[in-house]
Amino acid sequence: MSATPPKEPFAVDETPSAGSGTPVSDNDRILAGLAYLIPFIVSLILLLNEDTKNKPFLRYHAVQSLGLAVVSAVFEVLLSIIAAVICFAVVFYLLPLVPMIYYGVMAFQGKTFEIPYLTAFMKQNHWL
Repeated sequence: MSATPPKEPFAVDETPSAGSGTPVSDNDRILAGLAYLIPFIVSLILLLNEDTKNKPFLRYHAVQSLGLAVVSAVFEVLLSIIAAVICFAVVFYLLPLVPMIYYGVMAFQGKTFEIPYLTAFMKQNHWL
């Protein structure tokens, strides 16, 4: 059994260098924060720049913010697809209007007609 208590889901590592032992400068903290606020651009710059990609603190936050950005993008695409499907579902609610208008026009013209399946069912139950 391990004597260490379980970590909280959103626990913050209080060590200044995310485990590397080297101190973290104010510029590194600003760049790490910007990696989350402008994820794809700053993260990729931090990972491709020779000076910053060798700093464990910056690399950690660049990779993590990039992962969060990808998950966020997938989430937003899925929500957009769901919203589009819901918008098109309204069209299906309007489909019954087509036969209603057609049969209404026929009734205005004084015609008697049978609606497939419905008229037979209503006659069978002696409703018509």
